[in-house]
Amino acid sequence: MIIEQTEDGIPTLYLPRMDEHYHSTKGALAEARHVYIDSALRASGKKEINVLEIGFGTGLNTFLTFLESQEKGLRINYTTFELYPLSPDITEKLNYPALIAPSSESIFALLHQCEWNQKIAISPLFSLYKRHADLTRTSPEGIYDVVYFDAFAPRKATRNVGRENFPGDFQSLVSGWYSEHLLCERGNKTKASICRVYGRTVTRPAER
Repeated sequence: MIIEQTEDGIPTLYLPRMDEHYHSTKGALAEARHVYIDSALRASGKKEINVLEIGFGTGLNTFLTFLESQEKGLRINYTTFELYPLSPDITEKLNYPALIAPSSESIFALLHQCEWNQKIAISPLFSLYKRHADLTRTSPEGIYDVVYFDAFAPRKATRNVGRENFPGDFQSLVSGWYSEHLLCERGNKTKASICRVYGRTVTRPAER
């Protein structure tokens, strides 16, 4: 696993064995804000939001969602699944807080360090429930307003990941049209990755 800079100055991770990046090489922060914050979280139009993230990864989406909750006064209940958590030495070297929100460095550390499989109050407005589990074998709890789902390209994933692989009726977990379920094909030849979304299509600002 290699840390690489993206064009907006925010680093991402590169997996040589899969020839795959965690974020767009054209801009990790720009991609996360466009696909998840602008096109999903803000589009919900709600003040209290239940978020389900499939793949905690570097914690970038979680961190940006926390910052949005504090800035806009949103009450967010955030559930995230991750089967293969990153080691602390890797997440520290990404240096996201210093590059994005220096005053929230301790929060970024807490997001990674807090216990798995327990609901933790990160702030009065933001609760985090990290589940160390395989979502294809575990049913999420509750109903979600927004879903962050960013899978590796199907040709590179160790198993096919999609709604059809999840137990039960996955779409019944989502309560509104604005909920975003992203199925992304990364690194395609057209230099633009298209995310197929419930109700509309979101185009990434750059390819992976």
